[in-house]
Amino acid sequence: MVKILLFANLRLAAKNKEIEVRAADVSEMIESIKRNHRRVYDEIMDNGKTRPFVKILVNGRHIEFLQGMKTQLSDDDDVAIFPPVAGG
Repeated sequence: MVKILLFANLRLAAKNKEIEVRAADVSEMIESIKRNHRRVYDEIMDNGKTRPFVKILVNGRHIEFLQGMKTQLSDDDDVAIFPPVAGG
């Protein structure tokens, strides 16, 4: 199982600070979130693409610097998803 840490409004959508899914890569993880945690999915995705400013990190590294949605996941990986944040 891959543990996904959620922050800000994603925690509210999931009613939890983390969720777990079975997935071989980030794309499969997103599909599992879509099936099992629709409100979280709607917060991070729009028309099949990651919403602007949403950050997905695998073991502390942004997927943009790995293999994007094809980044492989292992059972003990920690994934963190950060929604856009505003403030001053």
